[in-house]
Amino acid sequence: MAAVALLAACHRGPQAHTYTSIHMDTVVEVTVNGGAERRARGLAQGVFALFDRVEGEMSRYRDDSIVSAIDRNAPRWTPISPDLAAVLREAVRVAALSKGAFDPTIGAVSGLWGFGEKGGHLPETKALKAALATVGYPRLVVEGRRARLLYSGTHLDLGGIAKGYAVDRAAELLVKAGVKGAIVNAGGDIRVVGERPGGGPWHIGIQHPRDPQALLTKLDVTDTAVVTSGDYERYFIEDGVRYHHILDPATGRPARGCESVTVVTASAMAGDALATACFVLGPERGMALLKRAGVAQAIIVDAKGGILRLLPAP
Repeated sequence: MAAVALLAACHRGPQAHTYTSIHMDTVVEVTVNGGAERRARGLAQGVFALFDRVEGEMSRYRDDSIVSAIDRNAPRWTPISPDLAAVLREAVRVAALSKGAFDPTIGAVSGLWGFGEKGGHLPETKALKAALATVGYPRLVVEGRRARLLYSGTHLDLGGIAKGYAVDRAAELLVKAGVKGAIVNAGGDIRVVGERPGGGPWHIGIQHPRDPQALLTKLDVTDTAVVTSGDYERYFIEDGVRYHHILDPATGRPARGCESVTVVTASAMAGDALATACFVLGPERGMALLKRAGVAQAIIVDAKGGILRLLPAP
């Protein structure tokens, strides 16, 4: 289970209702500001059902998902839903923008590490080299309501973007229901709606990447997304070396330039992919990418624990 990278340090009043469940292999927390508890619980159940639908389409671990069908059908076309089309288009966009630092075709490589199984393990060098030969986002083609991989053996992994999409859709669901204030937090992918109970911005605590009991900093936000990628979410240690799940598509091995990356963006889906790409690129090139992408605010903790900040314009 992925650790919650962002902790909602919200001044929750008596009118806020919070519900927690596990979906997409992570803890999903929904906080609804105001209204009857029964209605809030129903809205939270709707959010959880939405996460299950997204997982059902986009999980590489499910044989019945559309993503798995795209893998099996390569190089033939596979019909896709509007949801999956939106995610794949954004995945290709960020992949191109980051020159492959984020790559949705890394599935053959990530599968070898086994982070979605029993905590992960070192892959064999020969197998890793063969899997790397299948990676390359130009191999993924999306046209309208259909998609295909150009070569059999290439596999999709949307773990760095699908959760953010589900968070965005969940926020839209709550807004359409008339909710004036809410938070959806899926293991560090956060989207805030409106204001906290009593008015004012929501207070979001950013977890320290090396001290789970400490906060790195706090952010005051309204109607935006806050997304963190960190090397403490899924990892194992072997011979004193930390091996984590954020893999560099160029090497097939864990990226080493950062401990965590937090971005503040309008979209959790975009933030999810951009935070991953920034982590892979490292602090300097990653910060340059975030600026090109129009990210207004970011916090990067480098491999030595140093902190770089991108601050919003005054």
